[in-house]
Amino acid sequence: GTHLAEVLKRLNPETALFIIASKTFTTQETITNATSAKTWF
Repeated sequence: GTHLAEVLKRLNPETALFIIASKTFTTQETITNATSAKTWF
């Protein structure tokens, strides 16, 4: 989402770590954010 994009602008992909937690990993927002973070790396 927009918030994630703003956060990613301030991070360095060589030093950033993402931890994604979800009960089912089926929520669209979780999937979208996880995919966006993965693509960013």
